[in-house]
Amino acid sequence: YPTPFSSSNRMSGAEIIANAVQTILQGGYLHLTPLWFNLLLLAAMAFLAYRIIQRDSPSQTLALMGGGLLLYTLAVYLTFIRTHTYLPIFSPSLMLFLGVLAPTAWKALAQEMEKRRLRALFTRFISPEMVDQLVRTSDLSQLNKRAELTILFSDIRGFTTLSERLSPEELVALLNDYLDEMTATIHRHGGTVDKYEGDAIIAFFGEPIPYEDHARRAVAAALEMYHRLDALRRRWQAEGRLPNHPFQVGMGLNTGEVFVGLLGSEQRVNYTIIGDHANLAARIQDLTKTYRWPLLISESTRQAAGDDFLVEYVDTVTVKGKTHPVSIYKVLGYRNDPPERRLTTLNF
Repeated sequence: YPTPFSSSNRMSGAEIIANAVQTILQGGYLHLTPLWFNLLLLAAMAFLAYRIIQRDSPSQTLALMGGGLLLYTLAVYLTFIRTHTYLPIFSPSLMLFLGVLAPTAWKALAQEMEKRRLRALFTRFISPEMVDQLVRTSDLSQLNKRAELTILFSDIRGFTTLSERLSPEELVALLNDYLDEMTATIHRHGGTVDKYEGDAIIAFFGEPIPYEDHARRAVAAALEMYHRLDALRRRWQAEGRLPNHPFQVGMGLNTGEVFVGLLGSEQRVNYTIIGDHANLAARIQDLTKTYRWPLLISESTRQAAGDDFLVEYVDTVTVKGKTHPVSIYKVLGYRNDPPERRLTTLNF
């Protein structure tokens, strides 16, 4: 006859009766645990699952869950062999399994959604390589902070005159070329594009990926922007796309502590900077019209940028909105640049 332990290798009826008699004589009956104990066991498994999912590492979480299931199965077996007591195995094991697996899967899904949101947001501002690094090292909750950054403001000189000489379609095509080239240059130096305001570019260096040499990167990016624009201008003139206009830019840089983070509403959010030092960078950019020089920096940027650049003191001025005077410097180029590579006076 088949038995609960085997349906293929059947046992003779006499042996079955003999085992039943032995069970009666020795009192070796099978014991079932009471309902309250089973419920307590389920609660213990739920608590164990809760403690396991507190781990940050998914591999540790899965290892602990597998170890817990293995230990419980071993405990069920030893209890049955030694005390003839049957512990429920299916429901507690399922509680532990689902109690770990479901929250872990939900956490993984939430993290993936957060990473996609982060990637979609920052792909507009920084290079894809920096986005990948940011996704690996940060999350949205860590982005709002006060930090020392170097801020860059760039503006096309005589843009109104240029817009009057071109059709809207020609102007947009020219601006798109210009913004593409300037944005790629900023990204190459680890900068973040804050926003475009018409023909103006606002960028900063030092967040969301922190660099200790953010001032040096910003000045280097501004110099490359100057030379890239020179190459663009020659190409446009060769193609006949640029009318009789110099198409020059003025750039102002300042280094200081500002607030950087996500600002906006539920429908629209921007990663941007706010602070007095950002306003000062904009004022320094305006001074490029007064001093007719394409790249001006503040004293704080000059000190933080190091000795790689050739600078020249211009003036100490009290800009609009400031009570203390600020020293302004021209950036002529790198120290080892030949004379023909150095910046020249704006012509407008």
